[in-house]
Amino acid sequence: MRALLQAGADKDLPDSAGATPLLAFARDGSVEVFRLLLESGADKDGEAADKETPLLAAARAGHKDAVHVVRLLLEAKAAQKADRNGETPLHAASQNGLAEIAELLISRRADVDRLDRKRRSPLLVASRVGCTKIARLLLAAMADPDVASVVKDTPLFVAALHGHLEAVRCLLKAKAQTNVQNCDGTTPLSAASEHGHVHIVQELVCHGGDLDRGDLVGASPLLLAAASGHLEVVLALIEARACVDLADRHQEAPLLVASRAGFYGIVRALINVNARHLPDATGATPLRTACANGHARIVKALLQSRAHAETADVNGTTPLLAACRQGQTAILEALLAARVDVNRSDESGSTPLLVATGLGHLAIVRCLVEARADMEKESLSHETAVGLAAQGERDVQALLAGADGRLAKAPGLLVG
Repeated sequence: MRALLQAGADKDLPDSAGATPLLAFARDGSVEVFRLLLESGADKDGEAADKETPLLAAARAGHKDAVHVVRLLLEAKAAQKADRNGETPLHAASQNGLAEIAELLISRRADVDRLDRKRRSPLLVASRVGCTKIARLLLAAMADPDVASVVKDTPLFVAALHGHLEAVRCLLKAKAQTNVQNCDGTTPLSAASEHGHVHIVQELVCHGGDLDRGDLVGASPLLLAAASGHLEVVLALIEARACVDLADRHQEAPLLVASRAGFYGIVRALINVNARHLPDATGATPLRTACANGHARIVKALLQSRAHAETADVNGTTPLLAACRQGQTAILEALLAARVDVNRSDESGSTPLLVATGLGHLAIVRCLVEARADMEKESLSHETAVGLAAQGERDVQALLAGADGRLAKAPGLLVG
């Protein structure tokens, strides 16, 4: 390289991407060649096609000699310029967790609140990757802890979302606002709750996190935690006295979403604090929802907590009908033990026996017959269990035929 430079080689000749030799060696970490180019007067601020400079390249690369390269450039008074996406060397160092480089840049008056094209500050970038050391450096340099991105994510929000407890503590110590909502209406507490970061949840609650603030669809931190299956978070929020019955805009409350998803521990926790058995906008109760999704243990727990076993949704579907549709024998037995009406029909007039017969659920049909379900009751379209059996499973036909001698003469019904 020295010989080429002495022979008059162009020290700033770019490659096909517009990168100068100085920029290329800043990326690769060849310090001696880099120093030689710099001392020979190579353009310390020469930009590639994407506006990347040698200083930005070194901060991005993070190789073993990156600190040395950055120091050489700063001593040569290289400008801390951004690329076409607005990313500065300080952004790059923050993203890569390069605290020594960040400290060098800050000491040379880097703009600690400079935003990239997505309005992300270096502090937000450091918080997202959980680099607490850089976050502290930025805050000590008076970085704004509450500058939000284009989607209104704050440093505290991204730290909470990604589970970086120490970064959260650092930001809270700097008085970051706890209840700022992003474009989805999500707060740091909601983000931490949904992703199961219980220690962050506790930290935010201790610093005034709003326990019941909903997002754009009205989902509270407790609802999000219940829907995601995070029992420890649910318990922490209950202990902090979050409203256990707060529903979203679809009228879905924590007990319902946990019952639907099959999170038994969460259902038990909510029952233990007397959560109400609230229906959603379609009239589906936690019990009806648990029946439809085959969660037998949850069904039993809800029944033990005095859930109303007969409440139907807007289509007239009762918990029993939902269980019969899904062929859930254990759930059916639990409901029968609760003395539900085995002949109650939905809006179309379909009874549990009609539904089970039509779907060929032999075990369900047997249970219903033993519970004295009406085998001759018609739907609004005049279907009967016997008629449906004649079109379906032979085992079901035989069962119904044997249940009542009068049915053996029914047209199309097989006997024996």
